[in-house]
Amino acid sequence: MRLVTHGVRLLVLAVFAVFFVVPIVWLILAPTKSDEALVTHGPFAFGSLHNVALAWQHLDAFSDHIYRAWIGNSLGYALGATAIVLVTAIPAGYGLALSDFPGRKLLLTLTLIVMIMPAATLVLPINRYQSVKLYSISGYNTHREHDFQAFGIAWQYRWGGGY
Repeated sequence: MRLVTHGVRLLVLAVFAVFFVVPIVWLILAPTKSDEALVTHGPFAFGSLHNVALAWQHLDAFSDHIYRAWIGNSLGYALGATAIVLVTAIPAGYGLALSDFPGRKLLLTLTLIVMIMPAATLVLPINRYQSVKLYSISGYNTHREHDFQAFGIAWQYRWGGGY
């Protein structure tokens, strides 16, 4: 019985591995082929690295090399957000893990509830460009030694052409 359970488990894992790995392999191999090879050859046939270089040159030449600026902006935002999160979350986690204060269990419970609740549930769309976001924060201020609660409504306006 144990051998059957182990075999079923491996079969399920193999099916999921194929389901998730096959598209990634195809995405890696697709740029190696020319347009004609994409249609005439099999999906997992390898083309040439020349086609990868050609695709990158076409992408890089798009709109006067704007793709480089997009990559730079994405890296800047990602690294900046990561730094801010690390600078704030590590001390907060350390303090919550090692200190015992009134309301600690409630704060940890509320944190878990907020983490499992999708952020979209608190956003009310008004129209294509505007939405209202509801938020609330409750916690403990160690500097002034009192509980605090903050509630707010944020109006969000989406600039640009839209979808």
